[in-house]
This record gives sequence, structure tokens and C-alpha cells, in this order.
Amino acid sequence: MNGAALHTVLVDILANYDQKHPYNQMIPSPIESAAPPPAFIAQENRNYTPSVVGIIIRYLHVIDQAPSLELVLTLRKEHLSHGGQISFAGGRVDPGEESKKAILRELHEELGITSGDITLVGQLPNFYLHHSNHQITPYVGIVDYGLSLTPNPEEVQEILSIPIQDFFNPSLYKESLWTLRNQSYRVPYFDVHKTPLWGATAMILAEWLKVYSSHHNDVMSGFKAQK
Repeated sequence: MNGAALHTVLVDILANYDQKHPYNQMIPSPIESAAPPPAFIAQENRNYTPSVVGIIIRYLHVIDQAPSLELVLTLRKEHLSHGGQISFAGGRVDPGEESKKAILRELHEELGITSGDITLVGQLPNFYLHHSNHQITPYVGIVDYGLSLTPNPEEVQEILSIPIQDFFNPSLYKESLWTLRNQSYRVPYFDVHKTPLWGATAMILAEWLKVYSSHHNDVMSGFKAQK
């Protein structure tokens, strides 16, 4: 299995992406004040900080068995910005750098994934974080299950590789009351690790799951066609 079927299906899914209200799930909501602005695409004249993240899918196909698809996430080192949180690999785009080159650089720096190891199949709409003034471009890429991932000891505390289907288990969706920026918030999160998966990462992940779930049968059919 060389990933050709998965590549073809995902390219088609993302090329036909048509979500009118992206990133409208897993949003922390303040209890005692008006909700923050939704995380939509930033205005073109906004002086935001460009960033990238990688929604990395590991695939394994065994003849006569359902394919295994897992999402790769990282637990960030405590000393980093957003330290101690679960996130997609990624970071800021350097001045003058193209976002595609930035995500390939970040994946190599954080996980040891080279440009020859991964196939980028497309991206989700830009995600804008108002409180930090970051605009994030989420890239979707695929890697072979057998690829060894090497965490950067300065940035990555732990690599998580979680089956996509696990995220559709309703028991993993939870909510808690937290204090964020001196305000009380009702925070939804995915309970997939002792560290809650929440915030921007959860919102981007939820968007990807929304896209993927509507085409799950297409993905499975693509693998069957390669028998």
C-alpha cells in the first residue's frame, strides 16, 4: 500500500471543501460576559502573525482488514509558548517564508519528518485567533505508518498517535469550568490523554473531523480499490 488511494480521496475532499461556518465547534465560552468573536478568516489588512500546523495522518493498510488511520499530535514542553498542552506540530512562519515551506520545516524540526516522508494533500481554511492575533494555516498531510517519528527534545514532550475513529466516541467529549485570562470559561475538550486536548487545537481538529466524517466511506472505498 503506497498511500495513492488515500492521497487521491483526501485531495478530492479538500478540493471540494465547502463549510459555510468553519471552526464553530469546541469553542471555550465565557460564563459572565459576551462570547468572543468567532475564529473565522482574518481581514486582509489585519496585521496578524502567520502560523502553520500539520494535521498529519498515519496510514496502515493490511489486505482484508480495515485500514488504520491515526492522527499525530504532540505534547509541548513546558517552557514553550502554550507549554504543557497538546497541539498539532507547527509554528510561526518566518518573514518572507511561504507557508508550505514553513510547515515542512516545522515538521522536520519537531518530528524528524522530511519533505520526502510526507505528502501534503491540501489545507483547511485559515483559522484566526483573536486574543493572540495569530492566523493559522492548517495543512493536511499523510505519512506511512512505518515511518519512525523522532521528537525534538527541546520542543516535544510526547508524540501522540491516536486512531481517527477514537475521536467519534462521544464519551471522549467532555466539558469543564476553567479560569482563562482572569475569566471563567466553559471549556469543551477531548479526553484522549491525561492532558486535555482543548482550545485552538481542538477547534481545528473538530473541523477536520467534520470534513472527514462526511467522506469516511469514500476513504474506506479508496483503500478497498487497492486490494
